[in-house]
Amino acid sequence: FASDTAFFLLILVVALRSGRYWPLFAAAFQLLEVITHTASIVARHLSAWAYITANVIWTYLLLGSLAFGVWSHLRRAAHSETNDAATSDPGGTRP
Repeated sequence: FASDTAFFLLILVVALRSGRYWPLFAAAFQLLEVITHTASIVARHLSAWAYITANVIWTYLLLGSLAFGVWSHLRRAAHSETNDAATSDPGGTRP
């Protein structure tokens, strides 16, 4: 619970400082993870199956949003590198 809460706070800071949308999704899924932990602590009658299933779903969605952020960063970096190469060699003399 403590590590998920700390991770949520970290992602929340990233989401609030970033101009991108993927950190907002990552923070939202991590918040759902923390809420699931809280619900299992408060309502002891919840089944272990429901708790584990919810944690797996939120974790996969969190990892998916992080993977999308990495993919978009790499794509943007490759696009920027291509544009930089084109502008630094306007005559096209480089191979």
